[in-house]
Formats: sequence, structure tokens, C-alpha cells
Amino acid sequence: MGLDQNGQLAAVVVAYFGVTFILSVFVCVRHGFARQQGWFYLALLSAVRIASGACEIAGEQDRDVSVLIAAGVLGSIGLIPLLLAALGLMTRVNDGMEDHHRMKPRYFSIMHLIGLVTLILSIYGGVKMGDSDNPANGGDDDESSKYRKVVSILLLVLYLLIVGLTVLCTIRLRHAFPGDRSLVFAVLAALPFLLVRVIYSIIVAFSNIGSDFYILDVNIWAKAFMQYTMEFIIVAFLVAAGFATDKVKKAAVGEAGPQYLPMGSRRHEGHSGQAQAH
Repeated sequence: MGLDQNGQLAAVVVAYFGVTFILSVFVCVRHGFARQQGWFYLALLSAVRIASGACEIAGEQDRDVSVLIAAGVLGSIGLIPLLLAALGLMTRVNDGMEDHHRMKPRYFSIMHLIGLVTLILSIYGGVKMGDSDNPANGGDDDESSKYRKVVSILLLVLYLLIVGLTVLCTIRLRHAFPGDRSLVFAVLAALPFLLVRVIYSIIVAFSNIGSDFYILDVNIWAKAFMQYTMEFIIVAFLVAAGFATDKVKKAAVGEAGPQYLPMGSRRHEGHSGQAQAH
């Protein structure tokens, strides 16, 4: 029995993210697996997308509703790793700036905490959907729907914070390490596509049964272009930035927080000297 359009799209997703998973792991090995550097989350997203696509294909073949719900739950958390990846790259850019132009680490910690809370709520809401979602009421009164709406608002807030952070890093770009500037450009290029992805998540969260964006029956073309195509482009930008960026070494943690310095650069030597002087 052949795959329908949803199954075919899922197969494309599995193939694409199978490649990006390998590339993301390679970039993580090259730069390190520190979460704050962002590429860890790209590897996580790729793994989640492979799992959700596999569930989609398996559910279609077996007509197992629980497997399809599992695919929906995994699919719903895809945006959070993307936002955390962008945040992680901006964190690295900030850590490498000159001391008096560097933002305080607590701002990044707060944003990262928002992302993790959103991830937990998204997973919990997805579990509740599997337990209680009832198509008879259109999904608008069940507990999972309320969680989806809260998550979508938190995603928008996190996106806007990342936009502001990226704008600040762009304004201060001349104070960043030259090798890190490609990270800023990559995130800037990804922001419009992230916006489409955020809008898609909000529409899905507030849509009821019968809508083209109802979470368990999203229109195939909306899903293909507003969700997966956006993710393909964003991941491509951020992974490419990983290959274009210098390998770095973590310096000692001082009052200004950790710094990520290009290996063997003159500026690295200068910062090291300052650290020893202090």
C-alpha cells in the first residue's frame, strides 16, 4: 500500500533531517556540545523530526490513531529547538564581544528558561491531547487546547525577544569577533522564516476541528510550506553558519561570564593575557 500525501511529505522530512542530523552532530563535534552554542538544538530538532516523520508513516500504514497523535506531539515541539538554537548562537556572539559591549548573561538565562518552560508545556499539552482530545467539541474546550494556546503565545514572546537580541548584536557587530559575525548574519536571515513558523504555530493552536489548520488534520500544503519548508531553510542557514564559523575555545569564567574565543587568533591571545593579568 502506497503512502498518501501526508506520508510522502513525512518521508521527505525524514530524509532531509536525516542529513541535517549528521551535519549538526558534525558541527557539534567541531564546536563542542555546549547547549548555549545552539547547534545542539539543531541536532535535537533533527532527531525529533525523524521520529515524528517515522510515526507519521507508521501511523498511516497501521491506521493507528495513537501513533498519529504521537507524530502530532513531536511535530508541535519543532519550533522550540529552532528558537533555542538561534538564542544559543546569539549567546556565543555576545560572549565573544569586548567586555564593555557585552550584555549580562542573566538576560540570556531568562530567555533560555522561557524556552525550556515552553518546551515542557508543549510536551505536557501534547500528552493531554492524546488523553482527552475530543473531536466532538472541536478541540476548543479540552485541556490540551489551552496548553497549545499558552505555548503559542510564549513562542511569540520568545521570538520577539530573540529579534531584539539579534538587532542589538547587529548594532554591536564591530565589537564581536570577526569569525562570529557569520552567526549574526545567519540568524538575521532566518528571522523572517522563523516568523512564518511562529505564525503557523499560533494559527494551529487557535484552530478548531474543520479548519485547515486543525492540529490533527492540517492542510497538507499549509504544513509543507509554513512548517517544514520554513524549518528546512532555517536549519540550512544555521548549519551553514556552523561550518563558516571558527572553532572556539572556552576561556575562564570571569565577572562578565564565559567567553568563546577563536583558537589561535591574536584576539584570543589578547584576552588570555587580560585574564591572566586579572
